[in-house]
Amino acid sequence: MPKFDTKALLQDVNLVDLITSDLGQPVKVSGKYVFYRCPFHDDNNPSFAVTPDRYYCFGCGASGDAINWLMDYRKLTFRDACEVLSPSGVKHVGQSRPVNLTERLTARQDRRSDDYQGSWKAIIDECQELLWSDHGKRALEYLHGRGLKDDTLRSPFFRVGYSDGRKINDIWVDRGIVLPCFSVGQDSQVDYVDYIKIRHSAKELPKYRKLKGGQKGLFGAEMVRGSDIVIVTEGEFDCMLLNQEAGDLVGVCTLGSATDRFDWGRHGRYIGFAKWFLIAYDIDDAGEKGAEAWQAVSGRVKRIKIPDGKGKDITDAWKSGVNLSDWIMDVLNENGL
Repeated sequence: MPKFDTKALLQDVNLVDLITSDLGQPVKVSGKYVFYRCPFHDDNNPSFAVTPDRYYCFGCGASGDAINWLMDYRKLTFRDACEVLSPSGVKHVGQSRPVNLTERLTARQDRRSDDYQGSWKAIIDECQELLWSDHGKRALEYLHGRGLKDDTLRSPFFRVGYSDGRKINDIWVDRGIVLPCFSVGQDSQVDYVDYIKIRHSAKELPKYRKLKGGQKGLFGAEMVRGSDIVIVTEGEFDCMLLNQEAGDLVGVCTLGSATDRFDWGRHGRYIGFAKWFLIAYDIDDAGEKGAEAWQAVSGRVKRIKIPDGKGKDITDAWKSGVNLSDWIMDVLNENGL
């Protein structure tokens, strides 16, 4: 069995984020400590104190770091705990700093994304206008056919657009529906753009393409901030539709695909305090694997599926006549939420 460089593993982990992903919102914050009710004994105080690198219970004396937490709370083996903390590959003793290609690429990608912000915001604005012009008529019909209403498409949190295939600020934007993923400032304007995805016509492959320079994003992030229950869909269209139909019941967001993985460091501030994550990925192999990945990182995850015989995703269910608001109510009741 290989030896693990636990110091290298732990230096990249914020223990508060990890424990929040399992226990939910902390009860209180005092100085450098975040307090929860201790999961290891009957605790009413609360007495379970957490800092970014250690936890300690003033009631029962339980203490440790992120590896101890995964072993004691999630009942993982030492090896499995180390692998959970090293999603890009196991780090072994002998490396002065873990060789992490994903980390290097992400840092490089973040710098590149900063360079594109001005152009991407111009693309979002111009493509929004194009969707509501004569150029975007067919695209708008397609979107309406997927159940999306004008208010949803115009939402300051979605800003769906259309490109007829043109250069905008020296960046080529393919012909297709433009789906930007971004954060929103206090003035409801675009703050920071994570990516812009183009949905091509059914005749073109690949079906989707991200503009060069994009990074991982949480589409709909601003819509789920503060939600107790968050539903994660597989794609942007399902996210917008479910938000439109049941956004008063739950928060809805997406990573953009079943293969992308959630980044607690980047997006934990939006959904880290949610009590439950309901994963509504497509009913296929990719959807099952994506849901399993979520279940591996949090004890507050439940897999949910659309009604039998109603297709493989949320849009299929809507087209089959499923009332999505009623479906969500049934899901919440069935799971005691």
